[in-house]
Amino acid sequence: MRRFLFCCAFLGLAFIPARAYALAVIPFEGMIDLKAGRVTFQVGSGMDETVILDVVRRSPEAYRFTLDLKHVQTGLCDIATEVQGDIALSGPSWDQKEMSGEVESKYTLLNRRPVRDLYLKFAVRDRKFIVSSLWIGSLSGRGEMALFGDHAMNASFELLSAELEEVTELFHARPAIASNLSGVVSASAVLTGPASKPNIRGKLAAYNGRLKALEYESILLDFDGVYPKFMLNDSTVTSASGMSFRVEGPLDLSDVRGLPEQIKGLKKTPIIAESENRREWVFKRLHSDSGGVTEMK
Repeated sequence: MRRFLFCCAFLGLAFIPARAYALAVIPFEGMIDLKAGRVTFQVGSGMDETVILDVVRRSPEAYRFTLDLKHVQTGLCDIATEVQGDIALSGPSWDQKEMSGEVESKYTLLNRRPVRDLYLKFAVRDRKFIVSSLWIGSLSGRGEMALFGDHAMNASFELLSAELEEVTELFHARPAIASNLSGVVSASAVLTGPASKPNIRGKLAAYNGRLKALEYESILLDFDGVYPKFMLNDSTVTSASGMSFRVEGPLDLSDVRGLPEQIKGLKKTPIIAESENRREWVFKRLHSDSGGVTEMK
């Protein structure tokens, strides 16, 4: 049991993003009560950058834990949440034990904005953290990550449907910038490689919105790269006026505020229909109330 309590404490602390500071002092305190089967750890003190983990044994093979994150910086966002979960053990011996559990969050804030709560179903075995089901609002995912070394990942995520303005605000965009972004966005991505700099391949689709001065009917992106820098290939943008372009070039998601300017600087090639004796550009596409389509070429 002592080894398990220590492992639970380690797992809770292991996923706190590492941040390097010169001569930094981080308050730390903890308590282990073997008689009650309870372990509590706290890293930091105050309202910000504080993590509290509490694990209680309910039976020889079942435990309940709570994890309180108080505005912890992750690199992508500031997160504050209260997490509760149940953990079960199985296996004939300690060196063959497997862990599984379910986790739910409440009162979750990303960049101090409320978001839908999280649900996670996971297992720990073969030195890997395995996620069989993850839901955060419209975002779902599954995959695995190594617990040691460079934390190699192999995971997939899908964003079913969300407002672009809300998504960008979660990733450090300022309200003044996010107000220039609108539309409905969906996406899917596969992450592989080390957790600190994963390779990401995916697709993103946005419809009926605005990117600064550009009003668009659709944006269809196919991207590949090492986070946060990507290359766009086989991607298209159709403006509200009906002009369609193929786009390609680099995007840097570490500069979300400059995203409209980055998109403006991408290489754009008009989409044309070409035959032996003529070449056509679609300049305008109008949808009538009856569902018909008129094209000017």
